Amino acid sequence: MPEVPDLDIDTDGLFTEDEEESSYSIDFGTVENGIYSNKFAKLKFYTPSDDWRFLTKEEIYSHYDSLGSDVTFDDVSKETCYSTFTGNLYYDMFMYNTQTNQNIQVIIMECADNVEISLNDYFESVKDVMLSSYDNSTFESAGMVTLGDNIYSVQEANFTIDTLRNVTQYYAGTKIGNNLVIICITNNANSDESFIDIFESITE
Repeated sequence: MPEVPDLDIDTDGLFTEDEEESSYSIDFGTVENGIYSNKFAKLKFYTPSDDWRFLTKEEIYSHYDSLGSDVTFDDVSKETCYSTFTGNLYYDMFMYNTQTNQNIQVIIMECADNVEISLNDYFESVKDVMLSSYDNSTFESAGMVTLGDNIYSVQEANFTIDTLRNVTQYYAGTKIGNNLVIICITNNANSDESFIDIFESITE
């Protein structure tokens, strides 16, 4: 299954003169009784059917480590982390369909105190990776969705893996304080489900 890319964000103009600590703290999500909850992002997701399961925190690390990603595992927080000088990218949740390999991930980007990264910066970085990695790929705005107390901007990526499998990915992002919350949905391109349908299937 395609991974969410590790990003090298263009840092020109991102550093601010004010290095005061963000007033927001990062709370990592937990999975209990088949429900993922994250107080920081005010998210609560359920598996849409019996074909879906959550990866454990250890399995999330194993997944990204097996792909060759430069990630570390924190024994205290149990988070899988990809670090750059712009901040830390935490792979907080991963659920997938055991029959189709469709998956949904929650990623929290904790920006360094002296770095200002916008959603557009993040989306442009994902777009650059997609367009350089896959022939005939597209990346464009798909709309907006409200989850919890936050409004997410949604981008849609379409690409083909090994000329055999057509894939659609949705990247829904919001900014909370100086940090970003990204929800990535990997779906089969021939699916009739929109990103709204998918979010409705995993929320109350």
